[in-house]
Amino acid sequence: MLRNMVIRRIPEDFLVTERLEMKYELGVDASPTVGPEPARYGLYKMRKRSMTTPDAVRTIARELRMSPGRISYGGLKDRHAVTVQHITIELDPAHRRSLPETLDLQLGEDSGVAIKSLGYTNTPMTAEAIAANLFRIVIRRCTRADAEMLYGNADALRDGNGLLLTNYYGSQRFGSARHGQGWVGRSLIDGDYETALKLTLASPARKDSGPLRDFTRLCAEKWGNWSELLEESSPMLPERAAIAALAAGQPFDRAYQALPLFLRELHVDAFSSLLWNGMALELARGLDAEAPERRDDFVQLVFPQPAKVTAAYRQLAMPHLSPRTTLAEPWGEAAKNVLREHKLTLPQLRVAAVELPAQPAGRPAVNEAGRELPPARQPNFDTFTRPLFVMAEKFTMSEPAADEFSRGELAKIEVAFSLPRGSYATVLLRALGQC
Repeated sequence: MLRNMVIRRIPEDFLVTERLEMKYELGVDASPTVGPEPARYGLYKMRKRSMTTPDAVRTIARELRMSPGRISYGGLKDRHAVTVQHITIELDPAHRRSLPETLDLQLGEDSGVAIKSLGYTNTPMTAEAIAANLFRIVIRRCTRADAEMLYGNADALRDGNGLLLTNYYGSQRFGSARHGQGWVGRSLIDGDYETALKLTLASPARKDSGPLRDFTRLCAEKWGNWSELLEESSPMLPERAAIAALAAGQPFDRAYQALPLFLRELHVDAFSSLLWNGMALELARGLDAEAPERRDDFVQLVFPQPAKVTAAYRQLAMPHLSPRTTLAEPWGEAAKNVLREHKLTLPQLRVAAVELPAQPAGRPAVNEAGRELPPARQPNFDTFTRPLFVMAEKFTMSEPAADEFSRGELAKIEVAFSLPRGSYATVLLRALGQC
């Protein structure tokens, strides 16, 4: 594997454009009245540079002086990129007329977010509204041998006007993992909430940046000194709520519960996706024993040649595993093997319960301020299906051109393609041999 190639040299090297489902677009109106009733949401196209989707949404919410919860989106787009996606902003009588047609916020030389109104709708933006994502990616620092490898691997996977790919989850799905240190999701199954918190808060990762990087380093240095950590950490970080709970004398399980639900869901989703990738890998190896193996940050990847993938496998949707999964072929044996590898069974795929404080009979649990505590919400391992194979439609690859950021004969190559929602461009790049 050749390893000198580079992507994301600048954010513009990784361009992602979200395309909406036609059914959703048909429900958008230019008037703030959709049908007989006032519209409930404003629909916007959002373009961001060098920002995560949640950070961009929080930035817009601060500018508009509203809660980020009033802004909905369908997918998490790459941070180190230029991305175009859609958001909806919930309307109410106090804000309907004050929402801007456009907004352009620059947060420095390298990052910023802009929105433009597309009309009004009664349906909030969700993942189901996304039809596909269009990608244009520049691969830099390519030698002649690199270019030959990229073209050869593309030809091996070409199927009509696209490439046939095993639909693995990409490394972005595992952003909550601390590689080599453990999986938070596995600690949650084991009921080891202290380890789950350590992995989340006190295990600095290479990709951490800004306040989060400082926070994880501080937690690693002063783990156990809760009051000191609370005093020195930024109140702007949602993860700080767990430290506040520990400083107030709460046990580790309820401190973990203080983390935002979306983050706890990411922990479970990451481990669930690891199991799914393991099943997909075993099936792909069985289809094409001669297919070369690629390496992603967390898993091995195998991409069978299209001629060896039968129609039944092309149409196969394989489930995520949960206690409610009923094993069936052709993936059932692969599921057993993956569970055995992780020393788990299907009934064990549950997040350990969080106990609320014991209270006298008939009285609700309350916090230190005397307010009633809600039932402890936990993310779950859910059974839902994902296509085992996916087509990267309209795939093109440019001829090598001079790379303005490199010296000598190194070149850049541009690839462009479309993927259904939920599929990863980085997986396609691994299939081509870029790593």
